[in-house]
Amino acid sequence: MMGLVGIVQSVSPLRYPVSDATVLLTGAGGEIGGEILKELIQQGAQRIYCLMRGNPHVRSNDIVERIGTKLGINGLPKSVEIISGDVRKPDLGLSPQARKTLVDSVEIVFHCAATTSFLKTRECWDTNFEGLRHIAELLRQCRKRPTIFYFGSTSACGDVCGKCLHEDDYPSSTANYIVPYAASKAAAEQMLASQFPDLDLITIRPSMTVPDTEVTERIACESVWPLQLMKECKALPLNPDARVDLVPLSYVANRTLLLANSERRYRIYHLSAGEVGAVKWSDLINLVSSHFNLPHRVACLQGEEWEKARQSLTRRETIFMRQASVYFPFINQDVRYDNGRLEAEFGPAAIGTFDINRYLPPLLSQVSLADALVQSRHD
Repeated sequence: MMGLVGIVQSVSPLRYPVSDATVLLTGAGGEIGGEILKELIQQGAQRIYCLMRGNPHVRSNDIVERIGTKLGINGLPKSVEIISGDVRKPDLGLSPQARKTLVDSVEIVFHCAATTSFLKTRECWDTNFEGLRHIAELLRQCRKRPTIFYFGSTSACGDVCGKCLHEDDYPSSTANYIVPYAASKAAAEQMLASQFPDLDLITIRPSMTVPDTEVTERIACESVWPLQLMKECKALPLNPDARVDLVPLSYVANRTLLLANSERRYRIYHLSAGEVGAVKWSDLINLVSSHFNLPHRVACLQGEEWEKARQSLTRRETIFMRQASVYFPFINQDVRYDNGRLEAEFGPAAIGTFDINRYLPPLLSQVSLADALVQSRHD
């Protein structure tokens, strides 16, 4: 175990309330980053620099499309400015003027940029590990010593099974990782702890996130495509009693901004459903079956029962199962992530926050089987 800083009273005092701050946000085009941007605008951050790859005009339109419906705006707010850059490059690929602007003015950083693909190994390491290093190196040069909120991942625990984990239980230098994405997020945390102990750093680890407000078809597809493929199979090699720790994006953004506007007792927080809120896998797959009015329930089996059922799968079912199989180890882990720290500071989540009946059906309605097949080749 790396021994990351954990239980320390008043470890990070509030220095820059969001409403008074100049903010650097990475990953504004992604799921978590987009939700954080909405919250920042609503809370009146005076200046939000969004570091994004590509043409600033095109990316501005992307952001407006993402936030416009919820916030009732027709264009990019005056407080938001797109800065061209790339976290994978030294100095973030910034122009000299853009670099000077950030170094002179930034007070809070929300680093949400990440590659979440389970297939693109090189891109995971370039973005999730080297990208974080480049951000940290730039922050060391900032005049106002920014507070950085780094979005890690609960997958950094490795292949632990059947436990409820606390924040200081991981990452470990000896853990095994199911996919390169998880390994890159664990290594990134370890790198921060060993090479950048001087940064004013808060690590936030969301568990599996699910969009629940104003979602586009693209975001819905990226979130639930495996369920579309799984429902086409009569049986799957999954533990029906395994618990899956799911959290809606609105909860992640809301709790993150609460942390940003408060004095914090810890340096690491789970944004998770916890032992109580984690959903049972059989309840989730049964909801999927009911939503699509399937003539059968998808049987989740293990051991000899699965081996027997596997023989009766059609070629079509076998293909769909294999395309979704990258998620099977995560489901079968049966791991929950304790949310006691967050609840101690801000109280329990509202009733219904983690209710899959609230946010899962709208997502499933936006994704076709054809969409899921296309998405499975990229994730």
